[in-house]
Amino acid sequence: MAKGNDKNKPMHQAIGFLARRDHSVQELSNKLLAKGHEEAVVDGIIKELQTLGYLDDSRYAQMILRHHYSRGQGPQKIRYLMNQNGVSSDIISATFLAFDGDWVQLASDVRQKRFGESFQTRGKSERYKEKSKQMRFLIARGFETEQIQYACESLDT
Repeated sequence: MAKGNDKNKPMHQAIGFLARRDHSVQELSNKLLAKGHEEAVVDGIIKELQTLGYLDDSRYAQMILRHHYSRGQGPQKIRYLMNQNGVSSDIISATFLAFDGDWVQLASDVRQKRFGESFQTRGKSERYKEKSKQMRFLIARGFETEQIQYACESLDT
């Protein structure tokens, strides 16, 4: 049998996906189904990979959290991404509880990196608009209200 035929086997493809990066169970399953493999075969492969320890939603959630935290994204956005990839809410909660990052400091650092230490405008009306713009930016990055308020606290002085 030719070696080229092995690359089309679902187990080989699954291992190839996992060799590049961790995947959630749902994400890997969707990729294999998109390649045209039967659902029963994909389910068997998923179970085998979980048994071998190659596929783990907890490990995937930790990787996603570390990666997006280092990119300056907030907890709401990260939770949404995990949820979209089929990670259970129990695993998401446990991952966030075990994480020791400082979300308030991250929000402050992200705001400061994007907009600087202080307001760029002088008038009260312009300052209000600028602060609103900065707060919208942090909301879009997935930060929570308390974290945003702290990050923008130094601007009020």
